[in-house]
Amino acid sequence: MAARPRRPSSPSSHPPPAAGRIAERLRGLDTYRAATTVFAEPVPLLHQARINLLLDGKRLVMPSPGLKQGFFLLEPFLVPFPRLPWAVSMTGAAACGRRLNVRDLAAVAISLLLCGAGEVDGEGGRAGGSGFFDLSAAILAESGSLTPDCEAWAAFSGDLAVEPLPRRQWDLPLAGVATPDELLPLCREALTPKILWDRLGDRPIRKIAPLWELCPPQRRAAILAGDDKEKDPKTAGEDKGAVEQK
Repeated sequence: MAARPRRPSSPSSHPPPAAGRIAERLRGLDTYRAATTVFAEPVPLLHQARINLLLDGKRLVMPSPGLKQGFFLLEPFLVPFPRLPWAVSMTGAAACGRRLNVRDLAAVAISLLLCGAGEVDGEGGRAGGSGFFDLSAAILAESGSLTPDCEAWAAFSGDLAVEPLPRRQWDLPLAGVATPDELLPLCREALTPKILWDRLGDRPIRKIAPLWELCPPQRRAAILAGDDKEKDPKTAGEDKGAVEQK
């Protein structure tokens, strides 16, 4: 009898030990308990938290790789328990979740954003992570997905930076961090994410599905037609694909 093929393992199948403790800390957060739908990045420190969200009866929104396909929605209690660790990985979310277009996103009320962080300061500044968190939040906001009281929290296992971290125009403030030992509130500043179209190249707008759906008509027409700079032989070799807002 032929051996049954095994499902390929993903990096998230072996999360760091701190992930379980951080997940339990998040369960003690008022915003978590009140939330019905939560966005969570597919970072290792949030692996158990993503499983817990589904076990706790909450809807889970996850980004696709590079945001090219937008977002996937996983409903609670639909994925068999043994498959949950895989279902909340990037590949699993695409297989087990439902892809959301911009119209779908408008009907989703997200009140909590969970992200990773390489560095965090005492004022809610953040650096590092998956690289697309701020852009994800901006797309969700402009699609009408974020509630007015939505908060952003990071899973974090390091020490807070002594000096304030540089904050760019699109960087969102963290309401707090969940560490293996505590919930640490940081900033009460309201979230006001928005897409900075002038900081986005044409190529990512074309390739990231929700950006293309949300793209202003004039910008979309310019992309389709090709602007003068792209046609100029002097600038034809310039890279038009950078995503500065992340």
